[in-house]
Amino acid sequence: MVKLLLLLLSGVKLGPLLASGGSMLLSVGLYAFVFGWRYAAGFVALLFVHEMGHFFQMRREGVKPTFMLFVPFLGAAVGARSLGGNAAAEARIGLAGPILGTLGTAALIPVAELTGNDLFRALAYVGFF
Repeated sequence: MVKLLLLLLSGVKLGPLLASGGSMLLSVGLYAFVFGWRYAAGFVALLFVHEMGHFFQMRREGVKPTFMLFVPFLGAAVGARSLGGNAAAEARIGLAGPILGTLGTAALIPVAELTGNDLFRALAYVGFF
């Protein structure tokens, strides 16, 4: 399945937004078969927030990020053409994803408490995990 996705995305000249959005929708669809669509959408949104942490920090470091790619049951990734060999910049980029992901996950806790919805509690649990 992953090879098919990569073949489709590499063989056709799709725009980065279409490739990212398509792989995101594919991930939601496949996760929905196992966990239901609400949980799947929330989980993929948490992956997106995590990857945006890396994306924003790459931009701050002067690195041009490539498009985000979601791979069902493996996660997601934001690529970069070059990190420039700067270990400190690479460390900041590497830490930015977990930091933003943790903040996004922490925002689910008050929502879960206010609504009493176990979906948000489950997403917070897996997000911290």
